[in-house]
Amino acid sequence: MNTKKLVQGAMIVALFGVMGILNVMTGTFFDSLIGYVMVIPLTWYGYQYGLKNNMIVSFASAAITLMQGMPYFFTIVVYSCILGCFIGEALKEESAKTKIILGSFIISIIYNILLFELLGVLLGISWNQDITELLKLKSLLVNIPYAGMIYQSIDLLSFFVVFISFFESYLILLMIQFIFTRLKIPFHKNYHISTFYLDKKIGYITIGIFIISFILEHYFNYRIIHYILSLSIFILMINGISLISLYFIYISKPHLNSTGLVLMAVPVINIGLIGLGIIDIISDLRRKIMYNKYRGTSYD
Repeated sequence: MNTKKLVQGAMIVALFGVMGILNVMTGTFFDSLIGYVMVIPLTWYGYQYGLKNNMIVSFASAAITLMQGMPYFFTIVVYSCILGCFIGEALKEESAKTKIILGSFIISIIYNILLFELLGVLLGISWNQDITELLKLKSLLVNIPYAGMIYQSIDLLSFFVVFISFFESYLILLMIQFIFTRLKIPFHKNYHISTFYLDKKIGYITIGIFIISFILEHYFNYRIIHYILSLSIFILMINGISLISLYFIYISKPHLNSTGLVLMAVPVINIGLIGLGIIDIISDLRRKIMYNKYRGTSYD
């Protein structure tokens, strides 16, 4: 067993080295994609042999990459190693799905915040100004009653970071689920968007954070407040999207369960997703939909 463990760990470390060389040969074009994919073998290794052994392999992999002299790719590898260690240990301990999703989400957010903020300082780039000019959301929506208040409060850089962090971590979890099930590795979690659900405790905490950060944002122009507000908004929005997806599944129209993700990109309507997420938490609407379906009653 020890020999097998060492050989498999060495293969993962060597794979990181090979990927680093291929990354240089392709002009660092696939560095982010490589980072996402390499989370999978690290997750598997942690699931099989535990956190301690996975940390050793991760440290060796990061050291190999550091010696190749590619700072940006090194940060991606460190991120992959941390995420792989966390997900592998969480799956091994059979942690709750909410813990795995939120934990992966937070790790991804921390990485992207450091990446964007440090790059902005080092390169003298105003990410928020550039994103604002690119999307033109504020200029289009500030005159819309109520919705304009929300959009004016959203710092576009922080929301962009939260947005890509969620889908980054979510995509990685879906890849792990797909690979593990195909390899007949026990995997008892389902990460379909319709299964995302905030229980009462976490839901009320999220609503409270949203209200408090929304108020503080109007008095204090601190970046951390912008990130907290964007995070709470996005979590509530995803909860609303999840409810829409679940509804379409239960009315036997699963081909429409991605409608919520499309609505997320529609101005004003995406504000309604936040409201729907809040209503679901307060009224327990999700359970009522499931109960009506079970009873054979109509949704109308």
